[in-house]
Amino acid sequence: MQITDIITSQNLFLDLVESEADRNTLNHNPRVFCFDQVELTIEAPCGLTLDIEGGRPGKNLISEDQCTVWAGIFRNERGKLATKLEEHIFVPHDAGHGTVSWQEADGPSFTPQQLCDFAFRRLRETRRAMLRY
Repeated sequence: MQITDIITSQNLFLDLVESEADRNTLNHNPRVFCFDQVELTIEAPCGLTLDIEGGRPGKNLISEDQCTVWAGIFRNERGKLATKLEEHIFVPHDAGHGTVSWQEADGPSFTPQQLCDFAFRRLRETRRAMLRY
């Protein structure tokens, strides 16, 4: 597994997240690149945000800690700090033939498309749970 494979997989995942947000008419900020990571924020109804961060290690450094994809769902209330409702950390997994999948702890591996689907499913489920209360 090469660093370029990981970056390509992260970029595909972020492209899919942006496309899904556009399809669902959710606001999102442009990707922000800062130092060793890329960030993307999706704004959803009920004051929810889906925050995505991807670790971008230096060219000669590669370890699972540096190449993570982090996804968090937050609730934003006016005048208060955002409340973290859940978070997930995925590390790259060599799926063979230059393909990178993403795995959370001992959970299943996700392709970039499956990871995008998982993130939006969790966002929808969190919103439904909030509407019930």
